[in-house]
Amino acid sequence: MKIGIVVPKLSGGGAEYVAVEWGRYLSSRNMDVVFCLTDPDSTVDAPDYTRAVALEGKTIFSRIWALRRFLLSEETDVVIGLMPFWNLLSLAAVFTLGSKRPRVLISSHTIESAYGVSRGRGFLLQTTLAKVVYRFADGLIASSHAVAAEAVARYGIRREKLWVVPNPVFPKPVAVKPRPSNFHGPLTLLVPGRIVDQKRPDLAVEVAVEIGKQTGTTPCLVFIGEGPAEESTRERALASGVDASFAPWTPAWPSLAKGYTVVLLPSMLEGFGNVILDATAAQLPVVVSSRALGVADAIIPGVTGVLVEGDEISDYVKGILESSNCSLDLVLISKWLQRFTTERSGGVLSSILARLMLA
Repeated sequence: MKIGIVVPKLSGGGAEYVAVEWGRYLSSRNMDVVFCLTDPDSTVDAPDYTRAVALEGKTIFSRIWALRRFLLSEETDVVIGLMPFWNLLSLAAVFTLGSKRPRVLISSHTIESAYGVSRGRGFLLQTTLAKVVYRFADGLIASSHAVAAEAVARYGIRREKLWVVPNPVFPKPVAVKPRPSNFHGPLTLLVPGRIVDQKRPDLAVEVAVEIGKQTGTTPCLVFIGEGPAEESTRERALASGVDASFAPWTPAWPSLAKGYTVVLLPSMLEGFGNVILDATAAQLPVVVSSRALGVADAIIPGVTGVLVEGDEISDYVKGILESSNCSLDLVLISKWLQRFTTERSGGVLSSILARLMLA
């Protein structure tokens, strides 16, 4: 089976990571995987086990035509799009091919409704077009049940065309290690992710201040990542008297834990939340709001963290203070995390592809 995976590039974002891991798994099952990239400079990043082609062009129409030429020349069986623009690109190219077209599988990895989050005009145009054409795809993969529910309500995806596929967060089987012996003492709050308004880093500062008022000791804040809101967050922390440090993004970010550490995600919205699973694998409890929607698939409330009901400072403070009651059962957590390995995620995807070819 020949698979074309349509993405912007092969690194730099969560969807790109998912594409690479899916490609790795499918290739290991003797499928011919080709990455179709709209960033031509990224073709050099193609893993050894696959090929990459550039969809050259400055306009959406030229890229549609480039993808169409590729599909005709390669006799592709299934096209997989990731994220709105690349979903639309895949659908447009495939449906110019007539009755002998390949199957097209689109995917959604975030909540696309505004839901209080600022969206650009381009994104709004893409989602408007998606309301018209997504229903003609052969299937849609969602990264969480919240994302899947939105696809049904927003885009009219039928039940038989919808699958929730766990993200391939861990390339290999997960071995959860016991907490380090120094997991006690002053509270540290780790806040992993891009420092942008949607992630609400200022709320993390306010939570730390409130904890200080209630307990007499203000926790240290460690932001891991970069973003346009970094400077304003620094200023707010300094003005509030919070000891805040900033570290560049690293996949090994849980190693920055010191003392009793809780991972705080004050995000307004998440399609899933890979960092929640990274924290769980490191035995770090997570506190996140149920109003962030997609995070519910990434947490076992009371075991791996606290899923707070509301979204106020007091809700997060209460969750952080309750996080010490989480059981963090090693056996249970290890079994659950295997769901998010490349082997498991890729296996589910492979089963979907087989069904599409039989339809």
